[in-house]
Amino acid sequence: MKVSRATADQRRGRAGRTEPGVCFRLWDEAETRALALYADPEILEADLTGLVLDLARWGANNATGLAFLNPPPAAAMAEARLLLQSLGGLDSGGHLTGHGRALAAFPLAPRLAHMILRAAGHGQAELASEIAALVSEPGLGGRDTNLLHRLEAFRRDRSARARDARNLAERWARLAGRAGDLPPLTEGLLLAIAYPERMAKARGPLGEFQLVNGRGAHLETTDTLAREPWLAVAELGGGERRDRIRLAAPIDAGDIEQQFAETIETDFRLEESGSGRLRGVRLEDWAAYGLTGRLMKILTPT
Repeated sequence: MKVSRATADQRRGRAGRTEPGVCFRLWDEAETRALALYADPEILEADLTGLVLDLARWGANNATGLAFLNPPPAAAMAEARLLLQSLGGLDSGGHLTGHGRALAAFPLAPRLAHMILRAAGHGQAELASEIAALVSEPGLGGRDTNLLHRLEAFRRDRSARARDARNLAERWARLAGRAGDLPPLTEGLLLAIAYPERMAKARGPLGEFQLVNGRGAHLETTDTLAREPWLAVAELGGGERRDRIRLAAPIDAGDIEQQFAETIETDFRLEESGSGRLRGVRLEDWAAYGLTGRLMKILTPT
């Protein structure tokens, strides 16, 4: 990711604070001139679910009339509102629900707070809190793409940073309240509860996936997750046409259909295959999340 010219100049100055010397940039001067003068304000690119939740807690259904240095984008606000409604934090009118008040009181991003509170009903607040710690702290537990491997490394890590993160996760689990007795959920399902729009289905060449929002994502073909039919994705690296999957866990298609049955709209149709035969196709829309992309399942050929 390229920095702005202002950030590059700031880093040059920071490097020379201790004593006089020479600062070397590892790119051509022409590339410096091509950099944007300043970085875009964070509010134009950030996840705004926390902001929308706070506004609802204050009794404001939108940001109109509030004095922002840079007003939040209307489309991003609408997307955040829709996501919070799907998580049960807001009602159809944009007002805070009881679950929304619990999310707002939790010292975490709404997605992760929702995951931990849901997991508590399954007696898995501790596991969900560990996952939240890994998602919140880059590099914690290593750099493995597979969440299961990273969890194992995190639990073995005896560094001060890992110990502090485990203590924090324990506090989150205690905040979630008493344990429930619902059937346990897999790590992949817990991730999907926090990031429902990032569930991904394998497609085409090895390591290629399609997110439920229709966008492409990929892994290295040597990655342990590359052969999985479905993934729940927690972290993506930006790309122009497709994203790189940086943290994910396997998830079962049957578990997806059971867990998200109320949010999936299903349509059936017949279409002609390349050989001229007809085949049945089931199209699934994650309508509750405002997603336009569709995941297709081929039924028995006719």
